[in-house]
Amino acid sequence: MSQLVGKFFLNSEFKQDPRPEWIKISDVCLGQSIEFVYKNVDSINIGILLDESLKDPRVSCIQYDWVNKKAYIKSGFNLNYPKDSVVNTGITTFIVKGSIKSSSIITKTVTTVNPNIVIAPYCMPGSDTMRTSMNSVKSIGGKPFNITLAFWNGGYWDCGAPDEGFMNEFRIWGGDFGVSFGGAAGCAAGKEPAIMGGSVDQVANNYMEPIKKYSFKYADFDIEGGRENDTQVNALRHSAIKVVQNNFPKLKVSFTIAADSNGIYCLNMLSDAVNKGVKIDTIRLMLMDFMKSLDLVSACISGLQNTKKQLDSIGLTNVKLGFIPLLMLDDQKINTYTYNNHVSILSKIKENNMDYVKCFSYWELAIDKSQNFSFLREYIKLQSVVTLVAPVVAPVVAPVVAPVVAPVVAPVVAPVVAPVVAPVTPVVNILDGLTVAQIGIIKQLISVFKNTKV
Repeated sequence: MSQLVGKFFLNSEFKQDPRPEWIKISDVCLGQSIEFVYKNVDSINIGILLDESLKDPRVSCIQYDWVNKKAYIKSGFNLNYPKDSVVNTGITTFIVKGSIKSSSIITKTVTTVNPNIVIAPYCMPGSDTMRTSMNSVKSIGGKPFNITLAFWNGGYWDCGAPDEGFMNEFRIWGGDFGVSFGGAAGCAAGKEPAIMGGSVDQVANNYMEPIKKYSFKYADFDIEGGRENDTQVNALRHSAIKVVQNNFPKLKVSFTIAADSNGIYCLNMLSDAVNKGVKIDTIRLMLMDFMKSLDLVSACISGLQNTKKQLDSIGLTNVKLGFIPLLMLDDQKINTYTYNNHVSILSKIKENNMDYVKCFSYWELAIDKSQNFSFLREYIKLQSVVTLVAPVVAPVVAPVVAPVVAPVVAPVVAPVVAPVVAPVTPVVNILDGLTVAQIGIIKQLISVFKNTKV
């Protein structure tokens, strides 16, 4: 399998295509760089195109536009080039596994938890195995998980009450708990609340007692041993669950039921639940106790796939599927569910794109403790999301140009011009230097002149 399969890039996951030579990623275009442009073709059948393209050694990946039926064929791609990959809804990029170059793969990754996957193994409430399992997961750096406490019947726990101090510690870590009603023993003994009977409100109150006391967010109804076909009890149970959900609208409800390689045998029970208004979050399949020797891997995968088809046929298309094997030797001592079986089944769930299987459980933690919690650890790995860290394009920052400062020009000051002062001509007295007698004669002449008429 390619080193890319199972990893996320630009919020999409690299997946194995049904054709073993190809892997694919949806809503992402790879090979956008000019150097990888090869050719474009119109194709209404992507399968035929993929088969034919394997004959051309230049083909590295194909961007396929599902709406316009157009294929953009590339000679390569490089996840390390910031502009070589873009998000494009409606486009799937198919990649020839043999063409992937190690230099084109991003090595930096970030590991987170897939919020759509729930891990919820069963455990007896009074067991100290829960603390040991938490410490085991912590030791490998694993993320918190959920524990399904089995079982509450007849107003009490079947196998001792849980340690509320530990429950608080587990929740602080990030894990959580759910309660399961029924089970093989509870159904057989008639202790499951609906089987015990009463009014709808009485049964609902019985279900709500542990939900209130322990603040459970998950409630599981494990109906087995032929009780799936008791229509009267089923109707009472479903009406009571509806009351419970009215009181706890955020409560997630699951049904745990027996299944084999052909699927399930209680569609009428599930249909009645829906008709009564029950909101089913998950249907958990007990793929165990097959009563004959067989290939457990094939039986479990077929059981999940066939059940999905059955649920789709009655309109339960959005309900999650859960997988519950019985670890190690089964009750009939015929088949042994081994660690290798476990790894193979989880691998095939991914290879076959069985994304509808979202809840992973088993019976039960105490058995896994004897196996060093190896089964739980595989679930933890499955829940982990490894994301390739896309290279960041450094923004082009315009250089900071120092502002051009206009030179400060000193104002031109007009020179102060001294006013031109006309020279003062001294007044000359023409009489200066004359004798008195001479002045007298002049005055007489002036007088005579003034009186002379012309």
